[in-house]
Amino acid sequence: MHKVSHTKPLHDATAQMTDEAVTHRPQTTTIAMDAKPTKHTQTLALRKARVIVRTRNRQSVHMARMVVRSEEIEIA
Repeated sequence: MHKVSHTKPLHDATAQMTDEAVTHRPQTTTIAMDAKPTKHTQTLALRKARVIVRTRNRQSVHMARMVVRSEEIEIA
């Protein structure tokens, strides 16, 4: 019969922590620097940028109306 080891995960975690301590840095996942974004990612970024532009435009129009109205009030 096969013997099940309940300490194997603990041993693996301890070994990983020891490796990190020896190398003085945690093991990280490497990401390729030349990775190309997918079309879906580009679409999401473009949508987000458009919302920001629309919001800024609305705020600037709103601020311009406030300035015009305040000037009209001062003149009258």
